[in-house]
Amino acid sequence: MSVEADKNGNNWAKWQETRERAQSNGIAVIFTGVLESFTWGGCYPSKDMDNPSNYTLSESFNFANPSKIIKYYNGNKTDISFIIVPSDFRTTASNNGDDQYVYWAYGGFSMAIPYIAGLTALALQVNPDMTFEQIINTIIETKTVTSEGRYIINPSSMYLSSNSASAR
Repeated sequence: MSVEADKNGNNWAKWQETRERAQSNGIAVIFTGVLESFTWGGCYPSKDMDNPSNYTLSESFNFANPSKIIKYYNGNKTDISFIIVPSDFRTTASNNGDDQYVYWAYGGFSMAIPYIAGLTALALQVNPDMTFEQIINTIIETKTVTSEGRYIINPSSMYLSSNSASAR
């Protein structure tokens, strides 16, 4: 889920109850609260997307000063230890037809959460005994470094780690 209930809103208790019920039934609920040490970014289309060092932290527009681009999340500087989930510069299926696609220059958690869900599904195919917590820990343990010195998810290393865990 790319959106969650507001902690101060009327639906917070219901949201917590629904999450807990899903988790108690073995359903991993992936939402922004699970991704507390993650952020999003992307690789400019002119660069090699297969090279993790080419990824950069997402740029956000400063609406008060449109000529100034900032690398912040929720008004705070993004911590250097946060792990980038590739979310910007994506082409996805469109709802306008079977052969229609949409290019998204900026993603955000709306694109990061499905990416994590996909990695979770792949990890479970390799090792069905992994828990969601183990998968997140594997993502964190197998991260790699970008040319900016930031961390980014490394699906190849994650696969190898998941595969070696299933061989044990």
